[in-house]
Amino acid sequence: MSYTTNSNDGRPFREQTNFTACFVPNAAGILVSVPASSVRRSDMGYWSFSRGTNRCLWNCDLPGGVSAGAWVISNTSDLTVAKDQTSGDGTANNASSITVAVGGGTMLQSVTLASTNLLFQARIKRLVGSGTWEMTLNGGTNWVNVTSQISASWSDVFILLDTITNPQFGLRGGTVGDKIAFEFGDVWSTLVSATQVSRKPQHYYARQTTTATNVAQSRPAAISTDAGSWNGTGGSLFLTPYALYAEVSSEGNAGSMGVVTGITDTFCTILPDGSVTFAQGGGTSAAVAAGTFQFGLNNVNKIVGQINAAGQKQITVNGVDGTTTTGGTFPASLAHIDIGTNGVGSRSLWGVMRKIGVAPGAYFSLADRITLTT
Repeated sequence: MSYTTNSNDGRPFREQTNFTACFVPNAAGILVSVPASSVRRSDMGYWSFSRGTNRCLWNCDLPGGVSAGAWVISNTSDLTVAKDQTSGDGTANNASSITVAVGGGTMLQSVTLASTNLLFQARIKRLVGSGTWEMTLNGGTNWVNVTSQISASWSDVFILLDTITNPQFGLRGGTVGDKIAFEFGDVWSTLVSATQVSRKPQHYYARQTTTATNVAQSRPAAISTDAGSWNGTGGSLFLTPYALYAEVSSEGNAGSMGVVTGITDTFCTILPDGSVTFAQGGGTSAAVAAGTFQFGLNNVNKIVGQINAAGQKQITVNGVDGTTTTGGTFPASLAHIDIGTNGVGSRSLWGVMRKIGVAPGAYFSLADRITLTT
């Protein structure tokens, strides 16, 4: 079934909000265009990131940004920029290149902004040379060597800086003749601090020129008034005993992340320490220990959460069984079920939901749960 619009046509869940059109990656590493009011989905699954305002203007068209005065190159000609690269979505001349003409040449952009934790990130790939590239968020007071993050393929290159006011961000190239491709520069406030750099911040990709864009959070959900079978006029799978299965990858953030969330009653949640909890109605949540969930977009985590008619709850993650708890209850009705969030940006999955399914009436044995999640 298609998930490309927010139509109430009986699909299990749909996009419930309007947001900025953007791009998400597919399994081949190609950026796929997602229109407004559509679930942010590729062949990898559903992508869920927090909302954010990108302060980086002219983030793909660097020559346009230089002409407009947004990007300032040291001594005018230390770096040469051109809009001559094929973008990650396969469009010719829709990304830019930067060539070092004078070693140590810089390209900077300034923003007026209250003190906050900031991320500066861009998709970059090396075209020529092997010299040093650095990034800054404070006008060069601190240059961060990002050379190890750059390869011959597009990759997200980033730095973070805590509690910075009025950032001045950009790049510095160290070796004459070196050349990189650049697109989707992004500067935004982040829940992730510089002390958490092992968890790579992610975001939706959107082009912009003269105006800072608020790239809103996506919210796939099943609403009680929809025609779907997950939660709607066709019935709800969460009002009777069920088993939930999900495969997700997450970079994580400083708070808890929602796998599935239903108002007041249904919660499957990933915590920053790598524990995962499963709650349904009353009683204590079932949980697996810290460190069970493996962060990183290359790690596919398999989760089973289930509840039976007696209110007994169990959770198993990546072949590790958690606690069994009691007291679970089912509401008479359920306003909504959210997928990969609970409608709040800080509770976004910060990654990709690769698979999700609900089996009404199922209650798997320990052996089956281990098999399903290993």
